[in-house]
Amino acid sequence: MSKFKSAVAASMIVLSMTATASANGDAYLNRATNFQWNFVDVYSELRLYGGWIGGDLRATSAAIGNNFSYEAEGSANVLNVQRELAGVGATLKVSADYAGSADLTAVGICNNATVGNTASGNFGLHSDQRCNTLDPYAIGNVNLGGVGGDVSIQAAAIANNLSVDVQSAQSEIYTEQVNASATYASLTTTVGNVVGDVTASAVSIGNNATIKHGFGD
Repeated sequence: MSKFKSAVAASMIVLSMTATASANGDAYLNRATNFQWNFVDVYSELRLYGGWIGGDLRATSAAIGNNFSYEAEGSANVLNVQRELAGVGATLKVSADYAGSADLTAVGICNNATVGNTASGNFGLHSDQRCNTLDPYAIGNVNLGGVGGDVSIQAAAIANNLSVDVQSAQSEIYTEQVNASATYASLTTTVGNVVGDVTASAVSIGNNATIKHGFGD
């Protein structure tokens, strides 16, 4: 899941804040409150049929119900609530005779949140993500006749995903993830003559949380 691309069929809120200093040199507290509820289907389908491609081939089909990204410098307190109540799915179909290299991705996510905090004395996060929908899915179907470089193909379906990277003297983090749906990832691929390396993966995850905490200023 290291290569989630920028093509997003989603409702998105992005907040970026920087703390200012008070007269006594203490940083003001950044506060962010995010509520996201999605009640309608979010689907993405990409079909690409090419012949001889002189350069590299890159294609992404991404569907995300709710997406939240927050970055702050200085002490911060963040509340994140995400609810997905409708279908989410991404389909990628690619066929080409030849390409220089190939990087192909299908991603379907109910709820995704990324939180970063640096130069902080205190950091607090309360995150509540719930996927209450039909099966979130990611389907990839790829046929490549030949590739002059490396090949990377992945299909990733995730119900709830949270990534936190904090540089703070102290922190308090509460996260709750609830998945009430089957999660499905499928990848079917045929690759002919390849000069470089081939990496293919199909990943299905109900709930995923990654928290990195380093000592801050």
